[in-house]
Amino acid sequence: MASMDNRVRAGVLLTLAMVVTLLFVLTHATPALSQGTPTVGVSNLDEPAAGNTSKVGYTSTFYDESLSLSFCNGYSNTGSYGFSVDENTSENTLVGTVAACEPHGDSLIYSVGGTDVAKFNEVFDLNASTGEITVKSGASIDYEGGKRSYSLTVTVTDADDSSETTVPMSITVLNVDEPGTVTLSQATPGVGSKLLATVDDPDGWVVLFGIQWSWADTVDGPFTDLDFKYISSPRKASYTPEAADEGKFLKVTLFYIDRQCRVVNNYNNQCRRMAAKTADNAVAADQSGGTSM
Repeated sequence: MASMDNRVRAGVLLTLAMVVTLLFVLTHATPALSQGTPTVGVSNLDEPAAGNTSKVGYTSTFYDESLSLSFCNGYSNTGSYGFSVDENTSENTLVGTVAACEPHGDSLIYSVGGTDVAKFNEVFDLNASTGEITVKSGASIDYEGGKRSYSLTVTVTDADDSSETTVPMSITVLNVDEPGTVTLSQATPGVGSKLLATVDDPDGWVVLFGIQWSWADTVDGPFTDLDFKYISSPRKASYTPEAADEGKFLKVTLFYIDRQCRVVNNYNNQCRRMAAKTADNAVAADQSGGTSM
């Protein structure tokens, strides 16, 4: 009888051991649909307090596979990019940044293409790692004489699986109001020899309405407005130095309106521009027999 009891007890213990082992295996089985990295820790599962029992728990991070590689602002898809830059912008200045979202944190590579990619590469740089677009070192952006708009595409490539996506991108060059430059026909004016002043304005033709020339002279520098005495003469682009001007420096000033200011401000007071030039040398002695302009 004792032997029988021992066998029964042994059978019961074996059965319990098998149940415990089965439970342990089940609680450690990895979920088939998990795509994250599992973490194992001890967590209370509202088991009865008796025996202070606890079970091994399983937690997992799931990636949202509905999110794919895309250009974005945060996780909001961006259908295209449009940037603008002022003419004469300094080299290495940031124009804008393209950014992509990738749900797994893979490395991304940016590249530019499209109709105007060759012209883009002459003036701009795209950082393949950061997506930053900057003015190329040594490049000049000119609205009047250069390209005013760029039609492009930008592509982001997943460095891990080579997947990629492309969206349109454009860059527009903006015109800015630039100062004019006055030039004198002679570096060394002479008494009796007519001087002619001309103006060059990068924004285009100078509007004749409101144009006004004025001439002044001074004995020496530093050639501030207070140093010059205005000469009573017709307000025009030419002046013939007189004997009283000998040994003095001449200065010509032009007040005018250029095309850019006219377009933007429609002839209001903000459009009054000034350009001035002081002769490189003092007025020389009588040159009445010289070239007349």
